Amino acid sequence: MSHHPAPTTEELRALIFQSPIARTHGFVIEEAVDGTSVVRLPYAEHLTRVGGVISGPAMAGLADAAVSIAILSHLRTATSGFVTTSMTLNFLRPAPPTDLVGKGIVLRVGRRLAIGEARIHPAGDEDLVAHAVLSFTVPSVPDAPIG
Repeated sequence: MSHHPAPTTEELRALIFQSPIARTHGFVIEEAVDGTSVVRLPYAEHLTRVGGVISGPAMAGLADAAVSIAILSHLRTATSGFVTTSMTLNFLRPAPPTDLVGKGIVLRVGRRLAIGEARIHPAGDEDLVAHAVLSFTVPSVPDAPIG
């Protein structure tokens, strides 16, 4: 792991908005500290499916964002080779039409692979609507520190 100072939440907010999908969904990083994150997906009608519930692809994006940010807060670098390699996503109940919160947690970071967990729940309701485990490649040589 690098010896760079931990990125600030503001630095991570700027980094995530380099991604067009993050801008489209409007993810809001509420917290990112030492391998954990809290990311909000603001409600928008285009994120719903028939029946008015939040769609699976929107929740998958939130899970990916939450774990990505948690891992970046752990790695302490901006990385060019950092990509999702797998995701297992379990939908536990329909997600109501409201903001969703994704809590990302780093489970393990190795030389080439990082694994994290995302817990997704409606804002103001701690009952989970989805749970995911994701893995990401970790570049062999880190790029520059964030910021």
